[in-house]
Amino acid sequence: MKILVTGILLALCFISRSQNLLKLDSIPIKPSSVTLSAFAPEELSDKMYKRLLDSFANFKKLTTFISPVPHFPLQFNKGESSYSGLYDSAYFFDRSYYLSYLNINTSWTIAGVPLQLNYKYSNWDQGANGIFFADFDREGYVKQLQKKLLDKMDPKKFLASIADPLSDVKRSAENALQREINQLKQTYQNSISQAIADLGDLQKLFTQDAAKLRQQFLSQDNLNKLHEQQLLIEQLQTRINVGEKIDTVHLNSLKKSIRQLEATKKLIEVVERHKKFWESSGLLAKMHEWDALKISSFEQLLHNPSKLGTLVRQHTDLNSLQRLFLKISKLKLGASSLSSSPLAVQNFLNNGGFGEFLTKGKSAMLYIGKSLEGSSVLDMPFTNTVFPSTTARGLQLSKKAISGGGSTFSISDFQQGVKTLGGLQDIAAFRHIVVAGFRKEFSIGSGGILTAELSRSLSSFKQKSSGNDASGGLLQLFATNNLSSNTSFQFNYRDDFPKFGLQYQFHVKKVALGYDNPGTPFLNTGSKEAGLSVRKYFLKKMLLFSARADLREYNYNTEANSKWRNMYAVFDLKWKMRKGQFLSFRYMPNQMLRINGLDRQKVMLFDQVSFEGNLVKKVGHSYYSNYMSVSYQRNKYNSNNTVTANNSLGLTVNQSLVIGKLLISSNTQASHSMHSTQLVYFNSSLNSDVGISYGLLEKITASTSISYNTIQEWYRQLGIRQNLSVRVAERFDMNLYIDARKNLKVYQPLIFGLIRGELGVHYTLK
Repeated sequence: MKILVTGILLALCFISRSQNLLKLDSIPIKPSSVTLSAFAPEELSDKMYKRLLDSFANFKKLTTFISPVPHFPLQFNKGESSYSGLYDSAYFFDRSYYLSYLNINTSWTIAGVPLQLNYKYSNWDQGANGIFFADFDREGYVKQLQKKLLDKMDPKKFLASIADPLSDVKRSAENALQREINQLKQTYQNSISQAIADLGDLQKLFTQDAAKLRQQFLSQDNLNKLHEQQLLIEQLQTRINVGEKIDTVHLNSLKKSIRQLEATKKLIEVVERHKKFWESSGLLAKMHEWDALKISSFEQLLHNPSKLGTLVRQHTDLNSLQRLFLKISKLKLGASSLSSSPLAVQNFLNNGGFGEFLTKGKSAMLYIGKSLEGSSVLDMPFTNTVFPSTTARGLQLSKKAISGGGSTFSISDFQQGVKTLGGLQDIAAFRHIVVAGFRKEFSIGSGGILTAELSRSLSSFKQKSSGNDASGGLLQLFATNNLSSNTSFQFNYRDDFPKFGLQYQFHVKKVALGYDNPGTPFLNTGSKEAGLSVRKYFLKKMLLFSARADLREYNYNTEANSKWRNMYAVFDLKWKMRKGQFLSFRYMPNQMLRINGLDRQKVMLFDQVSFEGNLVKKVGHSYYSNYMSVSYQRNKYNSNNTVTANNSLGLTVNQSLVIGKLLISSNTQASHSMHSTQLVYFNSSLNSDVGISYGLLEKITASTSISYNTIQEWYRQLGIRQNLSVRVAERFDMNLYIDARKNLKVYQPLIFGLIRGELGVHYTLK
């Protein structure tokens, strides 16, 4: 275990910073006598050589730091690693290339706190070129605390301490039953004493089953015995009547036994009559509801962060670190994607730290780091491309209302510079951006929620004359001048009426042309947007109608009459049947207009009508499924006064048949173009394949398929695809995929290659 821990920590030392090796000077360690001069290549510079020696020395120091600790508070729980490689000559390059991706995911418990430590490396995406990130496992921590709490607490005792709202009613019912039992005791006296004692606490009768109670006191054997004893007494009485001498002691014993059984029978009849009354009056039902409510309340208590923290502090012993993490809902270190709201931070790739802290219905979120925007495989053909280098800091304060909803205030600070693909030194920050926002959520009615958000940005550029940025003008964020030029807002309302099977939502958003927020990279400045969506169920949720429509307008300059307008809508009607079968109809109109004064030009038109269906049937011991889609679409594009139009019919058929352990599949995609063009994707085409999935030996699964592809006036191809998945060992899996094609006919030169291969390796560490 010590070797594994130190090995992983050493690996992290090397990969966290590829050029500046991690130094652990703050750890008190013993000097090491290990020298590595024999292993140093002569061509290494003195500086690099020293760094190499320091890194190995730190490793040795780390082992001496860990070894004296008998119970190091670090536990490795589980982990897995995977490597995938792609060899491709069939994408967009005129040459083959190889892309690789390494992923290592591990789970640890450090001083009683579960953390996930992960590492990713890719040779094609600089954003994932050796990134490390750690994530606090909040869900695992809560489960760990719940288990610890249940070990310390007795749920029955805890639930018994909760005041019962039915206590008065139950006491009244219990007293009424006790009065009748007392009357039976006066009538039968000692004959019923034992039965009353066996009956026990009357409170247990509320939950005890009446049939089991009768079986306990008046079993069939006891009733048969009572009948036999009654017959025997009748015989003895007859003998007395004719003057015969009998055993009076035996006769009195029989009478006593019969009286006890008769008293027990009366007692059970009284109890059964009262239980029927309790049931008919609704008392038992209310008691069951209360018991279920108590259990659910206890479970909710364990899942409530503030209540759970209180219980854990009262009933368990936690160290200071564990108590701190009770107030942390999220904690991420390294690379992560941040999202809080559409106008504050949304899909921001951050390399740094992010944390959210909770206390009494309030929360605070902090983040700091640099953006991970960088080059990827798409940038390989370019050499001088530059990308923004953004340093980000942010704070968000939130408060939840008891009646529902809540409010959030956020402020972010961004410093932007430039970085290059060629590895040149980053240009110092030249722009400073401060963004402040407020978000409020209202609960309306039983299911309505209205969310309103307002955000404003302030940007400034560094100048040689002053050297100042926006920090001195922070108060301008709250000024009223130029309010419309750098302010954005959004309103969103949604409501749900389950009784009528109706859901609807609408939203409005406006982003000012001067608004700039690097924390929301996909937000379009100078845009307006309005949208509506509706879902309605009919015929016991068998028929679903849904519709969505969005209108967007983009203005990328200061001229009010120069803009782009996009109109998009989707209308769906779906009939749901058993076993995943359905029939549906869809209509999607979409168009883009370019508006310049009174001139309106339709630059894009896309309309599609489609019918879809899915059939699932069992044929003997086999299962057959068939998905089919038939569509008609109309395309029209206008670029530089050149119009490209095309109308086409489409057909998609996906079939599968499961026979024992074999899976036979067939996939066909065909389109018929009304007009042939020089654009490869606008011509008639056919892509089809037939394949089978099977097992080889015990540890190998495979699939083989044959494909045929053709595009009118471009090419005809025949290909084969092969996939192999091998369980090499209990924790070791490999996957190999190859797609090879042969041109049967080439009408025009192609930029696409004919071979694609993938290799995947997966190893479970623990």
